Amino acid sequence: MKIKIKDEVREALGAGQPVVALESTIISHGLPYPDNIEIADALEQAVRQKGAIPATIAIFDGLPHIGLDAEKLTKARGIAFWWFWRIIPSRELRCLKPRG
Repeated sequence: MKIKIKDEVREALGAGQPVVALESTIISHGLPYPDNIEIADALEQAVRQKGAIPATIAIFDGLPHIGLDAEKLTKARGIAFWWFWRIIPSRELRCLKPRG
């Protein structure tokens, strides 16, 4: 299975720097809009302030992304309503296929 790892995350892992995984469910299911977006931003900022790299994890077009770039974060925030998202159990990740 292919996985898209953000360059910043890949470099940090390669250099032995701390990386903190953040679930995208905070945006999609965890809190009501617009609180979800504000909290997601605050979490990424808090991770950076402590010297680690945030790696929000989400699936876009059937491809797991580890660390979202600005485009994916914007897309996630733009569709921050529960009916656009599905929670995918890890046992089903191998079954995903990109759409398009």
